[in-house]
Amino acid sequence: MAELRETVARLRESERQLHLVTDNAPVGLVHLDAELRYKFFNRYHAQLLTERLGLAADQVIGKLLRR
Repeated sequence: MAELRETVARLRESERQLHLVTDNAPVGLVHLDAELRYKFFNRYHAQLLTERLGLAADQVIGKLLRR
């Protein structure tokens, strides 16, 4: 059980570091699933969505990419 907790802690730290890097990238980064639904996007892309489409992050996550 201790090994599992350690693994989960390392995974969470790795995810935190990934979000730190992607949120500070000067380009829009997006992760879509196989059906082209938004799973994640960084702060830069969120800003673009807000400025150009008037959408907030909670309105987009889980939704299909517009074409």
